[in-house]
Amino acid sequence: MNDIRSYVVMAIGAVLAMLSPIMDFIFAMLLLLGLNFIFGLVAARLNGEKWDWKKAGMCFIFAAVFFVIVVSIFVIGKWLHCDDRAVSAVQYVCWATTYFFGTNILRNWRNILKPDSTWYKLVDFLYYILSAKFIEDIPYFKSYQEYKRKESNDKPNTENHDHNEGTTDGNNA
Repeated sequence: MNDIRSYVVMAIGAVLAMLSPIMDFIFAMLLLLGLNFIFGLVAARLNGEKWDWKKAGMCFIFAAVFFVIVVSIFVIGKWLHCDDRAVSAVQYVCWATTYFFGTNILRNWRNILKPDSTWYKLVDFLYYILSAKFIEDIPYFKSYQEYKRKESNDKPNTENHDHNEGTTDGNNA
């Protein structure tokens, strides 16, 4: 029994050692996704929504899928002997995630606050910075937004589907 435990501890240690270059990113994304869940939950409760296990569970499933993707990007890059590029790829994914979930957190926070309060103004300003200025530093993001804007303008009968804005799982569609 002790041999099995030793092998498990050794395997976990080896995996954590291999992932050490991106552990800061993983911890940052854990914090970000946790804050997204908390602010989404509070905003939903204050707007009269009841606790939904399925919605909360999907939030955790999507977070797990995100971490599997990030770790896979890094491991594949490492195995291809492109360690620096692998870390850069993880960094870009994390910045994009920060943009999407950060704006969702700020939107939920803004929905919680009393309009015209000092906190509301501060959060509204931060939301503007993140949604309008922050993305200028993320490569390809401006062209992505223009592509999506053009794509939505080309579709007939498009509607604005912001009615699920501020959900705990971060999905705004």
